[in-house]
Amino acid sequence: MMKNVIFIKLLLFVIFLFAVGCVIPNSNSSSKKKDSRNNSIYIENTNTSIPADRITTWNPGVTGGIPNTSSFSIHSTVSLGGNAAANCTNIQNAINAAGDVASEENPQVVQLPSGSYNIAGTIYLDRDYVVLRGAGPDVSGSGTRLIETGIDTDLFFMGNFVGWSDNAFNVSGSISKGASVFSLSSGHDIQTGDLIIIDKLDDSTVSLQGGTWYKRGPIDDGDGPISSGFRSIGQVCLVMNVSGNTITIAGVFHNSYPSSLSPQVFRSTTKRTGYSGIGLENMTITGWGDAFGIYANFLINSWIKNVEFDGQPTAQGGTGTGTLGTDIRIFRSVYFTLEHCYLHHSREYITNNHAYGISLATQTSNTLIQDNIVWFKNKNIVLEASGSGNVIAYNYLEDPVIADTGADIIDWMEMCMDGSHLSHPSMDLFEGNYVSKMGAGETHGNAGKQTYFRNYSRGDRDYPMEPNAGLASVMLNRYMRNMTFAGNVLSTRADGIYEPDFDEDGYMPYEQVDTPKIWSLGLDGYDGNWQGPRDTVVESECVRFANYDTIRNQIDKNPSGSLPSSLYLSSKPAFFGSLYWPWVNPFGSTENERIRTLPAKARFDAGTYF
Repeated sequence: MMKNVIFIKLLLFVIFLFAVGCVIPNSNSSSKKKDSRNNSIYIENTNTSIPADRITTWNPGVTGGIPNTSSFSIHSTVSLGGNAAANCTNIQNAINAAGDVASEENPQVVQLPSGSYNIAGTIYLDRDYVVLRGAGPDVSGSGTRLIETGIDTDLFFMGNFVGWSDNAFNVSGSISKGASVFSLSSGHDIQTGDLIIIDKLDDSTVSLQGGTWYKRGPIDDGDGPISSGFRSIGQVCLVMNVSGNTITIAGVFHNSYPSSLSPQVFRSTTKRTGYSGIGLENMTITGWGDAFGIYANFLINSWIKNVEFDGQPTAQGGTGTGTLGTDIRIFRSVYFTLEHCYLHHSREYITNNHAYGISLATQTSNTLIQDNIVWFKNKNIVLEASGSGNVIAYNYLEDPVIADTGADIIDWMEMCMDGSHLSHPSMDLFEGNYVSKMGAGETHGNAGKQTYFRNYSRGDRDYPMEPNAGLASVMLNRYMRNMTFAGNVLSTRADGIYEPDFDEDGYMPYEQVDTPKIWSLGLDGYDGNWQGPRDTVVESECVRFANYDTIRNQIDKNPSGSLPSSLYLSSKPAFFGSLYWPWVNPFGSTENERIRTLPAKARFDAGTYF
């Protein structure tokens, strides 16, 4: 009897604790506490290191780095200067001829002369181990400039379209994150050297809001064999070995593929091994309309270096007279590198592919976007249903805009470095970039397990603009899951706030909607409900530590250990030369120690660009 009385008293005491609002902290990763700003209860993530399930082996880009093509054989130097159609034909014929003799052991260069040349039509860079090389970008008037004159015509197609097998092959069992070996069910026809795509059915963490582009599903839209459900998370892999039903890939799987989500593998029927060893270097390209400067598809160990994508600006804030559509979108590729390029301006800055800078799309994996300048674009860098293991690093990304033309350009600051546009990019790294705004928008879907490390986000842009809800250093819209921000330096306008207040229904005060912010988490950007309500899970799952902000002039939380210099490099990259690295240090005692010199920005400031 006495035991029952004690039990009842204990039970009543616990009920009393909850009734008065006391919450027992969770000793693992998060706790609930009173928000002193508005007396509501919110969840604070207390992790001070990157959780293991959000870390992978980031080893992106061309295996061994972009080769020095000065040692390659020059197959031919193309004669240009005729009409636009003849120039296109001459370049294409030279690429095809070089491709007939090129090999991995003996790659070939097609050299273009200096000068400005019109092109009518699309040039196909679809011959393995062929590099198209100009005399240099034409920023100083002495390089090679190719001008697309065709209406709404892609200038380059790197790789080509491919056909897919009618059926996908079932994975036998589950695959753990970090594994390199897995099993397929009997009856597969995968071979060593194949490029394969692995994917899995969507689970509850995936949002398909606003569209299902660039993913395999029940609709025959060219993204692979038809599936019973949509498959947003996937990866392009190179098969290194096949032994019966046991498959070994290069690198690792960046996500797990549990049997409960029916993982499958499929391949191309027309180019099983992908388009290999293709390079584009040392030129300026411009002129395309509602099309692509470069459409890239199904590439492996291929690259673009020292290329200017020229929107021909009339002024910093004016529309250009050159390009209109996306500069480059990379589909279904792996171990690709885009490095030391300069992408800028457009004829207009509306959405729907106009003025996009760099896009990684449709399961593109293990790709490196490094040491580039992307200036005055709509979305400077954007991930569109990309794969995993990609690294966006040490780029200078400034003046993101969205508008038709003219005065509207001051009304909104677009997402400069967007980790989510079409679901479901995951397990990518954004490191060491200089950006106007970073994060992930929920347009057409969400993202998960993206890591933002040692970036400087200024929460503003150079080109003048009016205060608006888009002014933030970090913006994660609703549905973003398990995101990580560590070691960043975050800024915004001096009249800004660290983060908004929210009432118990998840709404911020109206006067804070257009106030510049360090953090904007969980709001509805798709329908423009910037006052709220917010998705509180975005904040509760977001790991934030070692981030310095200029509003409070302090670190949010100290890390549990030392902060590494890089999450993908073992030493200082060569392009930093004598400059200090890592250039972002949130623990610096002065502004000059926190923010040093990024090589891409130094080139931009000097007006040299390359």
